[in-house]
Amino acid sequence: MKLFLNLYRQLKYSVLKLKYFLLFFLQRDKDIAKFLDKYCFRILFITHNFGGGTLTFEKNYLSSCASSVLICRMISYKKNLFFKLEDTEQKHILYIRYKDFTSLFKYAFAEVILNSLCSFFSIEKYINALCEYKEKNPHVSFRYFVHDFHCICPTVNLVADNWNCSLECGKHKCAFDSFLNRYSGTISEWRKLWKPLLLQADEIRCFSEDSKRILLKAYPDLQEERISVKPHSMDWCRFTKIQGIESLPIHIGIIGSVYSVPKGKYVVRELLRRIPPEIPVSVVGATRMQIRIRRKNVRYIGKYKHDDLQKIIEHLTISAVLFPSICSETFSYLVSEHIQMDIPVICFDFGAQADKVRKYAKGIVCHDTDEMVQAVMNLASKEKKNALPV
Repeated sequence: MKLFLNLYRQLKYSVLKLKYFLLFFLQRDKDIAKFLDKYCFRILFITHNFGGGTLTFEKNYLSSCASSVLICRMISYKKNLFFKLEDTEQKHILYIRYKDFTSLFKYAFAEVILNSLCSFFSIEKYINALCEYKEKNPHVSFRYFVHDFHCICPTVNLVADNWNCSLECGKHKCAFDSFLNRYSGTISEWRKLWKPLLLQADEIRCFSEDSKRILLKAYPDLQEERISVKPHSMDWCRFTKIQGIESLPIHIGIIGSVYSVPKGKYVVRELLRRIPPEIPVSVVGATRMQIRIRRKNVRYIGKYKHDDLQKIIEHLTISAVLFPSICSETFSYLVSEHIQMDIPVICFDFGAQADKVRKYAKGIVCHDTDEMVQAVMNLASKEKKNALPV
């Protein structure tokens, strides 16, 4: 199976490489400067192609921008491929080579937004280009959005030894020797590389108080007034309170992309081993092949459409949700959506998820897996107690 997956990934990469090479070849006669002058872009928005919550934010944020926006998106996770330049409506698109990125900074933008540099190679090149552009054009507004902790560590989710690292770099003895083929060096060198960019930013925007705390812990001499905290808007979300959850028999839901280590893969395995088999569990967003635990009374739903989430929870009669992420989420749309549905949520004491759940009347914050298992058992005991005849 592992061999098959590796072959599939290699084939997928080869197809993507061919696709973008052909797209670039067909547009090779187009000039970057003419492209920028023709459409008069006012905002440069630099980001990755990973998707997830960062992409959700991007769509909502850019839809509210009055000025014309040029999105510069890294479209490959391999070296020496291409960037995609596009407007918000994807009417005007240009593919440029990796080495032509700095050509963008010959253009006079009114604002530059660094949404994320995750997946970018030779990151020093981009940071230096941004800093140099700001130095030469101090009137240009420059903002950095903290969707992850890339500016703190090459491991953007701050997970080490299969648990949240809590910035205890000495304890975990993290080493970065050609990290994912993107970085070789120490953590202090990494932060020294990023610090000039943070000092140049007119605004460093965090989406939770916890992210701000982590940022200041890594860079204690950063001016706090440069750091804003503006949670994502949830106005677009149409999930509503689920009626009658309190009267449902216990049924635990584990929801989201929980098949990766940062999102709680090993936690989910441990929970499924330890939660009594008489308690039903539905894993929504991952398959049994991804989790690799077969147990009585466990159902795997696999991928789901975001808009269908509330219908799925109601159809399965899920009465409480475990959020097993071990990384410090910078906002967590998913936890916000659970709270909108008024369903009990159990999470670890990390990140924005803990900030939200701690303030939530139906929230339970745990320090480790033992406490999470105990929280499930307490819910089951409460149900039995309520079921006893008066």
